Amino acid sequence: MALQQERTEPEPVVWTAATPDVRIGLLLVVVLAVGTGLIRTESGLLLLTLWALGLLLVFRRLHALWGLVTGYLFLSLIQRASIWLVAVPGVAYVGAAATMGLHAYPMAAALWLVLSGVPMSQIMAALAAIRVPRMLLIVTMVVYRYIPTLFGELRVIALGNRLRSTRPGWRRWATSPITEAEHLLVPIVMRSALIADELSSVAVCKGLDEHAARTALIPPRIGAADILATAMTIAVVVALALTAGRIEDGWGW
Repeated sequence: MALQQERTEPEPVVWTAATPDVRIGLLLVVVLAVGTGLIRTESGLLLLTLWALGLLLVFRRLHALWGLVTGYLFLSLIQRASIWLVAVPGVAYVGAAATMGLHAYPMAAALWLVLSGVPMSQIMAALAAIRVPRMLLIVTMVVYRYIPTLFGELRVIALGNRLRSTRPGWRRWATSPITEAEHLLVPIVMRSALIADELSSVAVCKGLDEHAARTALIPPRIGAADILATAMTIAVVVALALTAGRIEDGWGW
């Protein structure tokens, strides 16, 4: 007697919008920008940066978190080294650039929180929902796709330059820097023009020049986690703005 197997229907896949929502992400960037303007102490900016990096951990952007932590430590090292070597000509400018980078790091972390995990379709739909001008939407999409594509082209160009000569790269740059710069810059200019033209054509093919509102297969949605993250970020900025000086005095900085 054959056993009859019960047929079970597969469970439907429920697709959810990426978090945080783009609109909330942009609001976080603004809040952290205001925070960096209000908090003038080194300890307060450090705590604000740690909070911004903690948001990446909360929203599970681990692939971006470690790179941002490494970049922050690198900028901090450059800033400290520039203080020790301030008598060397030109080092003060490097230290000033590193300091400005550290001040902007909370905003950069919040911006990367959005760009590293939200699909482009949801970004465009969210920006269209807040009435961002259509021309700015097209420019945003082209730039968003242009930068990683250009970095890929740079790797291919550098590989081609290495295959062209058997000498080490540093020796080629030391003996003939103008020729090496020409081999690098001319392909970049040519490829940049072609990439920009191709991405603009893609934007037109996707209907970005039409007057209809942009939509996404998974509509962007502001969830409870987004609201909680925004409220806690505002609370952290206010608390640090009021107590950062006392914290720094307590740490002895």
